[in-house]
Amino acid sequence: MKYEDAIKRIEEISKALDGDVSLDEGIKLYEEGLKIAEECVGELNDAKGKITEISVKLNKLTETDLL
Repeated sequence: MKYEDAIKRIEEISKALDGDVSLDEGIKLYEEGLKIAEECVGELNDAKGKITEISVKLNKLTETDLL
């Protein structure tokens, strides 16, 4: 699931949990939301790592160009 789609689904789950749902349905929705949130955190951590790698490469190129 794309990150943006995951965020939309979490919003849908949040709205559903704010409404009138049974205990069983609420637990299922909560578990689904938690799983999606964990996946989103993983994606964000991956993106952060990629940005860090790019920044390091850019800094090395910039330092080389200045010498």
